[in-house]
Amino acid sequence: MVEHEGNEMSAFELPKAGKQFRICDTGQVLTYEQMTSGIDADLLPHDQDSLELFLSVMGAEATDE
Repeated sequence: MVEHEGNEMSAFELPKAGKQFRICDTGQVLTYEQMTSGIDADLLPHDQDSLELFLSVMGAEATDE
């Protein structure tokens, strides 16, 4: 594998504890923890792309509440 100078990957961070998301279909507001409760840890988002896919599948968008 070849590394390119100056091409560093940024660290992935999950949403902060208590961050709220609105489920678009129902208007229900849930925290990230509530949305992921009961999901096997191996299936949870592990990078930015999988987080965006997870939120898209859930029909969720971040709120400012």
